[in-house]
Amino acid sequence: MTDNDNRMVAHESEATDKIYPALVKAMASTPNPTLDMANSHFGNRYSSLKATLAAVTGPAAKAGIIIVQFPASEPGSAGCHTKLVHTSGQWIGCTLLLDMKRGGPQDAGSCITYARRYSLQCLFSLVGEDEDDDGNAAQSQYKKSKPKPKPSPKKKADTSFDDFDFGGGE
Repeated sequence: MTDNDNRMVAHESEATDKIYPALVKAMASTPNPTLDMANSHFGNRYSSLKATLAAVTGPAAKAGIIIVQFPASEPGSAGCHTKLVHTSGQWIGCTLLLDMKRGGPQDAGSCITYARRYSLQCLFSLVGEDEDDDGNAAQSQYKKSKPKPKPSPKKKADTSFDDFDFGGGE
């Protein structure tokens, strides 16, 4: 598999006249999840699966929707199936599979957790990060550049070395 094989596929029941109005009701009272985690590699904050579930489960239940998620896999990839099931029996959902870079249970677990979090955020139209990087962080060749610090205003001093660069400042 290549990086371009990551995929998300939407699914829905034959009838959807009850699930979509219920989802609109749930979404109206669903806050964006708290940004409770930090990614030290990319320097951004994001919402954990726990924070995402905390944001969606109450409003979904009040609208008659239960959230069902279970693992999914294919050779070389792992992820999850997510379904929002209404009390009428109607449902909508998606499957998100992600490439496993190394393989093994830790990699599979990481892909499943990531897929669970992003599937829920997608289905509820939530923002779970403090920055939209246009998907660049998901690409292995991407390196987030840190913003250059703004130069601090020069302070006047009583020395003749005010404009001399000692080579140690950034």
